[in-house]
Amino acid sequence: MRWVEKNTTVPVPAVVRFDASEHNALGHEFTLLEKATGVSVDRVWNHLDTATKHSVVSQIADYLAQIHAYPFELIGGMQLSHEDGSIVPGPVLDEASWQAPDVAKYWPPGESVSTLNISGPYESYTALCAAQVERVIYAIQRHGLLAWCRDLIPRLQAFVNILTNDRDRIRDMRLNDAKIILSHNDLHLGNIMYEPLTGKVTSILD
Repeated sequence: MRWVEKNTTVPVPAVVRFDASEHNALGHEFTLLEKATGVSVDRVWNHLDTATKHSVVSQIADYLAQIHAYPFELIGGMQLSHEDGSIVPGPVLDEASWQAPDVAKYWPPGESVSTLNISGPYESYTALCAAQVERVIYAIQRHGLLAWCRDLIPRLQAFVNILTNDRDRIRDMRLNDAKIILSHNDLHLGNIMYEPLTGKVTSILD
């Protein structure tokens, strides 16, 4: 969010405090944000006239265009450098990532956030896919409830080998030709704050 604030005009709430580790009272990462003004668009959308809806969509399109205009060299998240506090590439983190409380609840002893999740950043789309499939293989090997899937492991491993070693096929299929951009991943009307009095989008959340 600090990167977005620094590099675009997209309105985002200020970061009050965050922790990207498990070493806090919550037991997993968190971000505490300044309260955004206005109401979420999902609460008022059906009451807006057509011109106002067009205005809201136009504002969102402009913000997305700004975000997507920046190319990235690596696939992953963003983190603050321990050395100087600058924003640098970091590991992948999304809604499918395992968090510490769930790891303790659902997995055998010895597993952790780092053993079950992919890391990164990754230099290509195929490297990302290979890492994801490797974590699936690891999960199948480690969890008893996934034992029925173990006959799939040779085929999954063969797929990983193609992704990591078959450069000709990857080139011919243009798997790594996609532009790497920043993505919101959960942009819906409930994550867009809007001020009815001004007709302006006041914040993009989450």
